[in-house]
Amino acid sequence: MQIPCTPITAWAIPGLLKNSYRRTIIQKTDPVEQIINIICSYFNLTKNQLIAKNRFKQIVYARHIAFYLIHKKTNLSQKAIAHYFLLDRTTYLYGIRLVEGQLTMKDFNCYKSDVKNLNNII
Repeated sequence: MQIPCTPITAWAIPGLLKNSYRRTIIQKTDPVEQIINIICSYFNLTKNQLIAKNRFKQIVYARHIAFYLIHKKTNLSQKAIAHYFLLDRTTYLYGIRLVEGQLTMKDFNCYKSDVKNLNNII
C-alpha cells in the first residue's frame, strides 16, 4: 500500500491549518473580548465606541454594564480591566459601584433588566 505523497507548498499550508487555527481561536478567545462583543451587539455599538472616552449617555450606560459584567465574570484585577478600557482604576470602580447600586434598588430599572438579559446571553 502506497501513501500518496504530495509536496507541501505555501499555497497548501492555509488549507491544512484552517481547522486547527479555528479551534485554537475558539478555545483561546479572551473572555473580556467575548463580553465586549456581546455588549456591543446588544446595545448596537462598535467596540471603538464602547472603549472611546466619550460621554454620550447610551455609551456610558453600556460601558458601565461592561465594567460590571467583566468584573463579575473574570478573575482580572481592577487595574487590568481599567487598562483595557484606557481608564483610571477609580473611573472603572465608579462604574461598577453605580451598576451595583442600581441593581440593589427595589423598583424596576433598566440596569436590572439589561444585566439579567446579558447574563443569560453570556
